[in-house]
Amino acid sequence: MNKRQCKNLIDNFQKGVDTIKKIQHVCQRDVSCLEEGSFQQVEKELFQIVSKAMVLVEECCNDDWCHAAVMQINNKESFRESLVDLEYYFHSLCNIFRYCFPGYIGDINEIEKCVTFYPTFMDEITADQKSLSDRLLKHLDLCTIEECTLVHYLVGRIEGLQRAEGGELDSIIFPTEYPQPEYGRPPILPLAGGAGGCVYRTNWSKHDSVTKVIKVQDTKHEDVVRKEACILGGLDHPNIIRLFCCGLKTQKHFEEESKTFEIVMERGKMDLSCFLEKQSASSEANAIKIMLQIASGMCYLHDMKVAHRDLKPSNVVVTNLEDVHVKLVDFGISKLQVKNFEEVPTGGGMYGTCGYLAPEAFEKRHSKVDAFKTDVFSFGMTCCEILSRRKAFEEFSYREYVKIINEGRRPELPETCSNGLKSLIHDCWCLDYSKRPTFLDIYKRLTDLKSEAMLKTFCDMKLHVKESTFHNSSVRHPMHWWQRFEWSFVWQLFSIWQMFIIFNKWVSCFLCKVWEFNKFTTSLPSVQEIGTTLSNDVLHEVSIVLLRIF
Repeated sequence: MNKRQCKNLIDNFQKGVDTIKKIQHVCQRDVSCLEEGSFQQVEKELFQIVSKAMVLVEECCNDDWCHAAVMQINNKESFRESLVDLEYYFHSLCNIFRYCFPGYIGDINEIEKCVTFYPTFMDEITADQKSLSDRLLKHLDLCTIEECTLVHYLVGRIEGLQRAEGGELDSIIFPTEYPQPEYGRPPILPLAGGAGGCVYRTNWSKHDSVTKVIKVQDTKHEDVVRKEACILGGLDHPNIIRLFCCGLKTQKHFEEESKTFEIVMERGKMDLSCFLEKQSASSEANAIKIMLQIASGMCYLHDMKVAHRDLKPSNVVVTNLEDVHVKLVDFGISKLQVKNFEEVPTGGGMYGTCGYLAPEAFEKRHSKVDAFKTDVFSFGMTCCEILSRRKAFEEFSYREYVKIINEGRRPELPETCSNGLKSLIHDCWCLDYSKRPTFLDIYKRLTDLKSEAMLKTFCDMKLHVKESTFHNSSVRHPMHWWQRFEWSFVWQLFSIWQMFIIFNKWVSCFLCKVWEFNKFTTSLPSVQEIGTTLSNDVLHEVSIVLLRIF
């Protein structure tokens, strides 16, 4: 599946690896630091990026391809994100090479300038979807009755996505017939806000899932819920939860008939709030990694004219606990309201969740707020919780929270937090929402901070390796120690030797003067008098040597 997208991904990664080898070849006369293990952490980062891309390709080659197709029918953004990760890593590595080999900066710049990573063209993505659709239609003659329902659903899903390509998200049509989810009992939790319904842990077509069951009040309510589900179903991003299927269910209880709307979605391992509680303190680099994923998903949402309106750690799920991967969930009702204009009504009540709520959404008298800018404020509060691992202002009531936020008070960030990250979070907290950055700006700044952290980690590792080499290897391998001896240090030793010679000269002159004064006079002069006669010439030589050293 997705043969053209897989080929493009592999070609780009091969290009990246070949270019890195070319830069190493250019700097081959100075690669001694590469042999010390200085690049261990940098190589680990590359390994994670390659592993992520490899999993993506392997999923497209799954033997049980019919069930795997659930995740592959609308997966172009996952391929694009892998290329973004590769491009970030490549340019960060070029910065490290420039730091290590300043004599080859011009060559490295020339090589870097000639490399571009191209995403798959849209006509190739469409061809991949058509190829999968044709394969599914051929499979209808061979599949079991259970699989036939899934195949019909996937074919209809692809047709719905292609029909809505370039149009509005809420124009996407979901097939009404689909494999039924297997419910677990009891429900995980009731729906928030008095919506009337529950969330269940389910299994759908061999995929772990959660299913929202919403009680439908009337036809108008059904249309609203269906449109929201269709919009979520049209979103395609590796940091946004995937919607599998949705539909209306009618149940009869005695003579009464009730309707519920079923929304089946991908299930995560746990929400980010629980993950942070269970994790021990981690580095800023790991925190930035989580923030980048959230910012990437939010950037995509806003680009699709969808606001979240309730961004917080409990609405972010962790789908991979080892190499932490997070996805956004629960977008509220904003999907219908911001597609044509940014300002949306607060509904006369609290907008979002206390502790993450933007100040402009506090008062009922505010009839409208900028939905995108409120998301930015909530993101800043979420970042604070990721860094400190505790919810800010949780001891305050809603009214107290409103007061302290309007007064300009903000949570304290950890002392270990870098100035660049502090500046970004404080910009997100700005009381004047028009001065808050967009998520595109946030994503770019976080990427720069991650690159800087990568360079700093390399420098720290390189320094540690140098110290280890000096203390351990010098005794066992004296010739190797001498070959790595830095000429700047040799020059300092030579300068100190010159000072020693000058000092001896000064002492000799002093003794000679004492002898001469003692020979021709009966009174011995003071040390100050002798020093005055010598200082002009000798101290001048000493100062020259000191300048050479420092």
